[in-house]
Amino acid sequence: MTRLPATQKATPPTLNPVGSPVVTRSFSDPEELAAGIPEADGEFVQVSPGKFRAQNTRAELGQVKLHHWSTLPDTFGEMAIDRSALTLGMSLHCNGALLVYGKQVEPWKLFIPEGEFVRRGRNFQGVWIGMNREQVEATVCALLGVDEIRLPGGFLPGHDRLERALSSTMAAQVDAMAGRPERYADPAVCDVAEYALISRALELLVAVCESARAAEGPPSDKARIVRRCNEYFDAVGDVPVSLADLAKAAGASARSLNYAFQNVCGVSPMRYFTLKRLGRARSALRRSDWQRGGVKRVALSTGCTHLGRFASEYRALFGELPSVTLAER
Repeated sequence: MTRLPATQKATPPTLNPVGSPVVTRSFSDPEELAAGIPEADGEFVQVSPGKFRAQNTRAELGQVKLHHWSTLPDTFGEMAIDRSALTLGMSLHCNGALLVYGKQVEPWKLFIPEGEFVRRGRNFQGVWIGMNREQVEATVCALLGVDEIRLPGGFLPGHDRLERALSSTMAAQVDAMAGRPERYADPAVCDVAEYALISRALELLVAVCESARAAEGPPSDKARIVRRCNEYFDAVGDVPVSLADLAKAAGASARSLNYAFQNVCGVSPMRYFTLKRLGRARSALRRSDWQRGGVKRVALSTGCTHLGRFASEYRALFGELPSVTLAER
């Protein structure tokens, strides 16, 4: 991606008064703009004649970063979005067609960039929020009662009411940031803004993920996924397996894998196979004659490589230590 030569300097930031966390930068060429957005490694190309002008106003609101930026004239932008960040963006205004991923979109349409994000627009104004992806995914999982989820990318389907609610909240915060930036010097104001953005975003993301769960295949497909994973698990014996290994063996995404096991077995795939290993260990212990190191040999032979964790999980499941089971034999 394009970077500024060492001799060039972007316009210094303007810190709004009274210690506000709102910072505004102005840029006079595309390379300055690319270097002035630390959250994304990108480049911008001016594609129509005219004086280039861009501005980015940024506020850190607790766990949320809020950006409002504008470019003119017609500009093409390409950005590599950091996978650790979850970004939700929308346009507020564009003269003529706005193309995102080559698709014409209307203002206020929310999207989640993934990988290389590209857009082209003339006299463009947009707003986006950035959050920690891991934290958001963990919260969505907790709200849905699942162990793993993959948040969608691209344009968010359906749920117009929730989408409008988040879009309106983002736009309202941008207006407040531009009109009275000094208010954000008050931590209570920042807390309220952060809560409003996060709660609206989570409400929408949970609804989108619930729809994706409902769109999963019929129960027969889920049972087939579970069966294929079991066949693979049995074939590898005591070799440790990962979620990626299971997904590859089943020919399914990690999300589909998780939904299949939750639906068919009532637990996540990794928990299911942990329970399966513990059950095999118990059977082996009950068949074995007592000897020194017998518990360790049985644990390792069934793929339970962490002996301390094995004993703890065994006792939690069966109500006794593995050594007791072996001694009873």
